[in-house]
Amino acid sequence: MKRVFSLVFVVILFCFAFAEYTLRTGDVVRIEVFGYDEMKRDCTVDSDGFISYAGIGRIKVEGITLNELEKIASEKIARLIPNPLVSVSLISYAPRYVYVQGIVNRKIDIGINPTTLSQLISIIESSSSDVIDFENIRITRDKKSFVVDLSPFYEGKVEADLLVQENDVIYIPQKSLSGYVKVLGAVNKPSAFVHTKGLTLTAAISLSGGIVANLGDSETIYLTRHGTVQRLNLEDILTGRASDVELEPGDQIYVPKIDNRYAYVVGFVKQPGVYTFLKDEPLTLKRLIAKAGGTAGETEYIDRILVIQNGIEEEYSPQLLSENKDVQLVVGSYVNLLKKAENFVYISGSVKSPGRIDFEPQEKMKMSILLSKVGGYTTEDVEKGGVIKIYRDGQIHEFSAKELKEKDFELQSGDLVRVEYEEFYVYVIGNLSTTGRIALKPEEPRTLSTVIKKIGAVDERSFKSVQIVRENKVDEYNIGDVVKSLKDTDLEPQDTVIFVPRIGRYVYFVGDVSEFVVFNPDEEFTLSRALAKVNLQMSMLKTLAKIEDNEEKLLSLDEDLSLDSGDLYKVTLKKPINVTVLGKVRVPGQVVFDVNENPTLRNAIAKCGGLITGADQFFVSENVVVYSEDRRVSFSTQEIESEEFNFSLKDGDFIYVTERAPHYVFVFGDAVNNKIVQFYQGERFKLSTLLGKVNITAETQEIQLIFPTGETTTVSIREIQLGKIDPDLDDGTYVVFEKDVKNYVYVLGMVNKPGGYYVANRELTLLEVVTLAGGISNWGSYNQIVLKRENESKTIDISNPLMLNNIVVKPGDVVYVPPIEANIVYVLGQVSKPGVVKIDQYSTVLDVIMKSGGFTSRAITSKVYVFKGGPTGEPIVCDLSGTMRGKPTSSNPNVSPGDVIFVPDNPLMNVIDVIPIITSVVDLISDVQGLIK
Repeated sequence: MKRVFSLVFVVILFCFAFAEYTLRTGDVVRIEVFGYDEMKRDCTVDSDGFISYAGIGRIKVEGITLNELEKIASEKIARLIPNPLVSVSLISYAPRYVYVQGIVNRKIDIGINPTTLSQLISIIESSSSDVIDFENIRITRDKKSFVVDLSPFYEGKVEADLLVQENDVIYIPQKSLSGYVKVLGAVNKPSAFVHTKGLTLTAAISLSGGIVANLGDSETIYLTRHGTVQRLNLEDILTGRASDVELEPGDQIYVPKIDNRYAYVVGFVKQPGVYTFLKDEPLTLKRLIAKAGGTAGETEYIDRILVIQNGIEEEYSPQLLSENKDVQLVVGSYVNLLKKAENFVYISGSVKSPGRIDFEPQEKMKMSILLSKVGGYTTEDVEKGGVIKIYRDGQIHEFSAKELKEKDFELQSGDLVRVEYEEFYVYVIGNLSTTGRIALKPEEPRTLSTVIKKIGAVDERSFKSVQIVRENKVDEYNIGDVVKSLKDTDLEPQDTVIFVPRIGRYVYFVGDVSEFVVFNPDEEFTLSRALAKVNLQMSMLKTLAKIEDNEEKLLSLDEDLSLDSGDLYKVTLKKPINVTVLGKVRVPGQVVFDVNENPTLRNAIAKCGGLITGADQFFVSENVVVYSEDRRVSFSTQEIESEEFNFSLKDGDFIYVTERAPHYVFVFGDAVNNKIVQFYQGERFKLSTLLGKVNITAETQEIQLIFPTGETTTVSIREIQLGKIDPDLDDGTYVVFEKDVKNYVYVLGMVNKPGGYYVANRELTLLEVVTLAGGISNWGSYNQIVLKRENESKTIDISNPLMLNNIVVKPGDVVYVPPIEANIVYVLGQVSKPGVVKIDQYSTVLDVIMKSGGFTSRAITSKVYVFKGGPTGEPIVCDLSGTMRGKPTSSNPNVSPGDVIFVPDNPLMNVIDVIPIITSVVDLISDVQGLIK
């Protein structure tokens, strides 16, 4: 009777509350006048508490009832219409929100009707009610907080319920379950296990999949029991040096990760970078180099090995790598394998493969080895009569190829070697079967008689004499005397040998053109005609001189001349100039200037695409060096590009453009991506520039600079940003960005995004930090949070979530949200919705199957398997076939957390057949759904 009275009281209370509803901002009311449809209006209560009605203006309505509004509206409309019949109704109301936290986080519109706490829970409940702690629901109202025990309501005491009000903050906590053992940290399957009698430390870790290989520290395991932490050594337990530990309900096991042990290696290795070492792995120089893929080449290329550790730089010989020795390193050591300077020379001229030739470190830099590398001379004649010139430091060392056979020559890196072979030849002109250029082998006598023999038979009766023209001098000899060896003479390179005929009209051209030009008796005997016969035009000539009485007389190229038979003219042609340009130009190679081009150094570089310059380039042209027969001249790129620059080249000049490499530093640390950073040529080689070029992956406040000299310094990023300091860098400097652990708050445990959160100078509350971490997860405790600061730990009761806003966290704090155990069982096999079901202490096998949608048509209900505590637990067979016929069954035991229920579809299936199935399915559910953390 008492229960009925209470229920009637609540109904009356609802009706009274609705009748006395007062209007609020956002409500919509409808005002109607009987008989005047055009006066019907829907009016919204504005932010000032007024409505507007045409004809009567604004009416203050906030805080009054509908009846009061109807009376006011009637009085005002009566001014427009006599005796109006006015009605006022509520079309829609402004939302009335309450804020629910805890098991869910959302705001709820409780509507116009009174809403009780139990009704609110039925609205928001997204999971089984067995997870809600009904005894400790906390309501914050008007800055005051009180606890409500709603559990009596569900036992039939209706008066335990209460009405919620707009703007209430209602915290609905989750039950804190017990009876579990948790295994967390570096294990393959962090889990919570139902405690069973006799469960030991080794068994629990085994159930969690064992310790992650090479990651978990088996020698330092923490067991937390009743707030006390005990350190255990699993290795000692497994080897019999210590006894196994029997666990108790509520125990927590944590397997930490092995501390990172690392070192840096750069320089002459295949994969420079930072490498980590396992806990028991020797941290040595050779092992570090091996982790980097080994050296980038033979050890002969290594000049020395620098090791920087503890601020001290030590130097080691590369022979150490081939000896039975090693160097012990410390965590954070820097190792730099410095490569030897490159050994190379440039070679051009009469060799088969000219260009830059590199020498291995172990190779001797000798001229004989260089010749073998380029494939030797172009011809045998070069070996017999060639000349080798070596340009070094402004000096020229010259020797013949024959001398090289007797004594080798030592080269130095950067030498320019030019192999020259000037073929010995003379020009023969006259009315002969063989004329033109006649070459003499190095071993042939360089005499007039040798030339006559190479020409063949010479009829003395056809020629008056033979003349030798050398520069502007003419010597004449009797052919018969030379043929009979009565007289002979030595020749010089590029002499012209003229056989003078006894009769005819003719002239001779010598110099750059060696021709015997014959005219018919009736031909016009002029200079232009003679030039035309040898395919020359005046425009092709540089100079033209008549040789007479051993003198040269320059002639004008603008007029024609009449000729006399036997005249001798020296022709100098305009010639193309060939130079070679190599090095840091866009298109290196051979450059040819035609006769009308100006052969300047600037034009030569322009023909090769120009110098490589620009502030946005890494590698650019630096100096331009010109090697000529009699000079070595160097110019800067700035000189070349100036308007006043004008340097003429000679045929055969060799030009090499050197390269300026970019500045570079090595960037390391756990707050950046480890790499080498190069600077563009236009960038300042400053630390502030580097900050703009690196991607800092974590907050850091200080940068450590380790210079190639071994000197170290620490710089504040803040001071750089303020422009107070900006250090210069040196090539090869190590710049270390370490994560600023001192300015982080670490949020661990059962939050949605555990990790480190940067605080620095900001003032954050505990609530803000937990929010940054994504809030407490479904498996987190809603009753307490552990705040660790330095060596002290404080457990905070968060049953009132507003308390979290009163606690300010500091850099270095660790916030830990402990987990709660999961009261779940697995239902597999022939049920409509196999999976995971939440349970309470009263749940039976049949209850759980019904929550899974009941049996399927293929289910064998007489043989339902229950594995207590998991797939490896004790199996129980239940006969639930009576339930299908509406009869009670005695084989329906209670279930416990972690149990696995399997409904087969084959009556012949036994336990051995079932275990592999449920083991694989339970593992899959745990991994994919993340139901056990």
